[in-house]
Amino acid sequence: MVLVAPSDFGPRGGFQLPGVVVIDVVGVLQQVPRQHGDDIGMVTHPGPINMEHELLVLQEDMVVTTPSYHLFKMFREHGGADIVECAATGVPVLAPMECPALRACCSVKRGGREATLSVINLALSDDLDARFAFEGRRVERVQVQTLACEDIHAENSAAAPSRVSPAEQQVTLRDGGVEHEFPAHSVTVFRLGLAG
Repeated sequence: MVLVAPSDFGPRGGFQLPGVVVIDVVGVLQQVPRQHGDDIGMVTHPGPINMEHELLVLQEDMVVTTPSYHLFKMFREHGGADIVECAATGVPVLAPMECPALRACCSVKRGGREATLSVINLALSDDLDARFAFEGRRVERVQVQTLACEDIHAENSAAAPSRVSPAEQQVTLRDGGVEHEFPAHSVTVFRLGLAG
């Protein structure tokens, strides 16, 4: 079991994540480097329509949302929040990349009473069990969405517009923390209510 433990509830370096509105992706991505030029090495964005890594695909008479669109929508909860330190222990290391299989990002809002934790499982074939807890806080409520598909090359189309789309999942609350199984090759976003 892996422990993911967001610990520091103050903003890191005073940097706040910008609110991302899908319609204004280009504007946001132009604004961020200007405001945080010292913190960012490179900025890129998906093309909004009918491009590689697009947000929307126009096929036949349909507008189809893509996995990139769903990621933007899931990650918008980080907008306007303070980034907090997030550490994972016991995470398998993926070869040959030599990087941890689980990558996490955490942010808090409303004086630390609400948190968003995004976890990416980079392992292509292994589901990973993990537990996460917040130092000095207790998780009281949680909502979870996971974006995953067994076929890593899957995409949405007019014939299958929801092939890759977020699904609500159940989690186990135990001892003030959360236990969860992260599907292989997935992105999971937790919206948490905290007390303490």
